Amino acid sequence: NRLSMPQKNYKKNYHKNCQILAKEHPDWLIRSQNADTTGMELIPTVSGELSLRRTYQGKTYSYHSQESPLQETKDWFTNLPLSPEIDTLFVYGMGLGYAFAAAKVWLETDPKRALLFLEQDPALLDVWLHTPLAKEILQHPQVRLVLFETLEERLFLEELSWQRHSSHPLFPALPLYEQRNSQGVRQLKERLLHAIS
Repeated sequence: NRLSMPQKNYKKNYHKNCQILAKEHPDWLIRSQNADTTGMELIPTVSGELSLRRTYQGKTYSYHSQESPLQETKDWFTNLPLSPEIDTLFVYGMGLGYAFAAAKVWLETDPKRALLFLEQDPALLDVWLHTPLAKEILQHPQVRLVLFETLEERLFLEELSWQRHSSHPLFPALPLYEQRNSQGVRQLKERLLHAIS
């Protein structure tokens, strides 16, 4: 792993978050720790929050705003078609977890609501485990993280069964994921609808 980080030391967060993840999903922890984080860089933004920049196959892109990732995600969340009956958000793409911060009030207003992060990249999971927000997400009773490789993976489908009672789901994707893989987002939404119905 060759993750580049700003001066602040995130190793303490990482070790605590790894311990939490290991209790429920030791296999995910192993996959994330063995993933190649070359070209991934946690960077401070204008607001002082972290963003993630990645260089892959000669192209560099950011997972979040360089100004304020939290505000960017709050704006994204505000624009979701959230009707009052929506009880579950299946968010494709985790980024650094800012969607949780944006959805916190929505979650707190009804204990039956749930947020599921669906992520395919174990390297991203490894980077995310360095952040302070990871601990809160891993320990929140209304939030689940689902790491998967394929849409047909047995464990992926088992994790989704946790939300079979969801009567009004919504399937948003973080903007970067939608931009880079719109066809995959569409296929995932179709698979999710089939899996939870």
